[in-house]
Amino acid sequence: MESEADTTPSSPSMVHRKHLSAIHQDSINDDLSTSDICTMFNEFLHEFEKMEKSGEATTKVFLDAVEEIADAVLLVVPYKLLDPRILYHPLLQFLYQMLVDILHNWRSSNTRLNIQETDIFLKIVLIFVHAAEQAPEPDAEENRKKIRDILATKRFLFLVQEQIDDIVCNKPDLNDDPNICTLGLLTTKLLQGAPFFFSAEKNQRLLDDCKCFFTCIHRSILTG
Repeated sequence: MESEADTTPSSPSMVHRKHLSAIHQDSINDDLSTSDICTMFNEFLHEFEKMEKSGEATTKVFLDAVEEIADAVLLVVPYKLLDPRILYHPLLQFLYQMLVDILHNWRSSNTRLNIQETDIFLKIVLIFVHAAEQAPEPDAEENRKKIRDILATKRFLFLVQEQIDDIVCNKPDLNDDPNICTLGLLTTKLLQGAPFFFSAEKNQRLLDDCKCFFTCIHRSILTG
């Protein structure tokens, strides 16, 4: 008798083995050019578009595809993401749009994100954070500003501020939602200078929640 796992079709692959091999090798030899990475990103998007047009793009398949792409981009040597051809590539815009969609779903549902959405949220934020933190001197601030400018659209800033307002006003007790930590990372690492960043109270609340959450996780690991 077949189980449900046996009858459920697997999600199509967005990232071929050759891509992962090239990315891993680049972390050692630093031999992938900007053109190589852009070609690779084009192929990721092509596979994603094929999946969407197949008519079999369930929510699970869609999230699997987004997470697979995010995993691959997260492995790219961070400083290479700062090259304008890569930083403004449609694939980075695609990942940014995923951030917008995740924030919108989180706020509109007034519930926690599911585990996979939580993972995707963190991974995409880390892609931009890693790039920003790898920005070389003397152009570090200019490069960080380029990343802020990509993220800081009116729609995105509105969603972030709305979510922070909800946390501060409606969740006065410690919230163990890991997405609050990701939101804190996004806000403090990438959105400094954004219009709502003047509020020390809001930002401090995010930082306090992050510290408390990671302290609890650390204690549970030590006592577990």
